[in-house]
Amino acid sequence: MKITKITTVCCLALCFMACSSGNIKEKINIFKTTQRGTTQPRNIKKPMDNAYSLLNGKDYPKVENNFGQEVPYLQPVNDTKNQDFFETYDEKKASQFFKNLKIEGYGSNSMYWRWKTSISKTSLFQKIAQRIPQISARGRKNVFVLTNGVWLNNQKISDVGSVKDIKVLSRGASGVITHLLVETSKGSYLITKEYNIRRLLATNGKVFGARGGSSDYSKTAIADGSPLLPSASLVFEIGMFSVDIYGGGFGHGSGMIQYGAGDLATNYGFSYKDILNHYYTNVNLVDMDTVAGVEQNIKVGLTKPNGSLEHGQIFITGGGKLRVYAEDESFDYTFDPNTEIRITPKAGRLYVKTKVKEFWTDKKFFVDGGGYYLLVKNLRKAHTSNPRYRGKIQFVPKGNVLHMISVVDMEDYLKQVVPSEMPRSFGVEALKVQAVAARTYAISDFLKGRYAALGFHVKDTTESQVYNNQVENEDANRAIEATRGEILVYQGVPIDAKYSSTSAGFTEAAHRIW
Repeated sequence: MKITKITTVCCLALCFMACSSGNIKEKINIFKTTQRGTTQPRNIKKPMDNAYSLLNGKDYPKVENNFGQEVPYLQPVNDTKNQDFFETYDEKKASQFFKNLKIEGYGSNSMYWRWKTSISKTSLFQKIAQRIPQISARGRKNVFVLTNGVWLNNQKISDVGSVKDIKVLSRGASGVITHLLVETSKGSYLITKEYNIRRLLATNGKVFGARGGSSDYSKTAIADGSPLLPSASLVFEIGMFSVDIYGGGFGHGSGMIQYGAGDLATNYGFSYKDILNHYYTNVNLVDMDTVAGVEQNIKVGLTKPNGSLEHGQIFITGGGKLRVYAEDESFDYTFDPNTEIRITPKAGRLYVKTKVKEFWTDKKFFVDGGGYYLLVKNLRKAHTSNPRYRGKIQFVPKGNVLHMISVVDMEDYLKQVVPSEMPRSFGVEALKVQAVAARTYAISDFLKGRYAALGFHVKDTTESQVYNNQVENEDANRAIEATRGEILVYQGVPIDAKYSSTSAGFTEAAHRIW
């Protein structure tokens, strides 16, 4: 593979836009009405005070709120033509909504706008019985057990017996399931939060999809074998021998919807600022340099395909001179272009070998490509088994493994995030939305210090944002340059700019998801 010099191409117009803007403090115009789609009124009810629930003290005992606080800028948004938010407990309405293929809205061109999957009743109930203890082990607060008429979520769960029935007890305004009751031979269990419900009900089988306005689901599966359902916006129908699940959307469904952004930009003429304001409530657009504590470089923890940060032997090279130097400056070597460097972790040391030099160290060190891409030969990503990285890579000894941290300019980081998160076909305006959201999300995590103990700011997976899983492209780079430095803030603080692929017609408030 040819290793190319990293170059920056910037047209005069984009350069003028980026360089002349100064400290951007532009208020995004408040979105009010469109041909279709509205934001929910701002008098959002407090967490767990929704009417769409049987956990009201009459039908079922009330339950402690184990969700987070309300996030003012992540509120429900209606992206449908003529549907209303869910407001009362009505599973018949939910069934009609999620099974209706004719409903259209912003982003309904996604094949995940509506989807269905099926599984034998015996198989699903067995899976549920196995998964409840697993979900509880990951976080006891997410599974409640009915004990003497009270829901408790501090108990160790090992065996729930055989599953007898499942029932939705509460939904959010979007229709997403927030609380699911599982009746077993040993008691009553309440599973909370969309991710856990997607995992609990996963069929591990084929999923068939439909765009808005379709007459039927796809003939071929759009997914197969996933350990998660596409979303928790769903209904299920339990028959004598099988369970059919009908749903809509892909992902958590809070914040910016990527297919919605693409549709709004391409088919409705929305600017990226209009779209950002549509999905994020009462936010301001500012330059990241105006936010205290922000640096230009970001550190990214690089993972293996299984998500682990722990790497074995690594081979790395680059098209320019390669500088290998310790963080504490105890050594500093330079190697010729295209030199292959082998790095082997063992017993807290890193053994470094090239054709001309061999040494070991127990210190952190960097490999700098000198303006050229660094190529990691034996690291697998979706688009290649030899991913290329901008900037430099830090190697950290960790016993018999090592950690790799990409240290890269924020704008260069985005050049390998935006294409990994949004298809080029969505167009430059939608890619601008993605660029601002991704930059904001990264800055928010940067300031939170979520991974500070590990020496980096974000991961290269969906736990943060997908980084370098697709090759760079010119349209994404144009979008990044056109929005250089722009981030979203709420009351002066960078927002947690959540986003996901597809909604079922509504987005959900963050405090109904996490």
